[in-house]
Amino acid sequence: MKSIKTIIFLLVLSLGQLSAFGQAEIFGRYKVACFLERNQNGSLAICSICPTKLDNNQLKISDFELEINNQFVKITIDGKSTNVTYTWNSKIDAITFEFEKSKYTFKVLKGSDSSQIMLKESNCDGMLMLNKI
Repeated sequence: MKSIKTIIFLLVLSLGQLSAFGQAEIFGRYKVACFLERNQNGSLAICSICPTKLDNNQLKISDFELEINNQFVKITIDGKSTNVTYTWNSKIDAITFEFEKSKYTFKVLKGSDSSQIMLKESNCDGMLMLNKI
């Protein structure tokens, strides 16, 4: 009977750890890779925050840097940095900010590797993979 209570206690404790994700867990500097996503019509699309360039009829998608702290998001693309304020939605673990006249709300997806975070934006196609620097 005592071992069953111990097992239940450990199970409840571990379930609490799985749901304990917060804003501070995304603080840090990241190298961001952009992923293409196939639309419903079959074409490929990428989130508009991603730096792209057409070179010799080939689409080049560049990585960029992102830094998140308790006050702002710093976006660095091709050596040019921009600080933008953000809001955090703790109900759905999402970060919202405006960059280059576009508003983004990224849902934060986190796995077992704490150095990697996926961001999924509901209003743009593609995902962002953040790797801690």
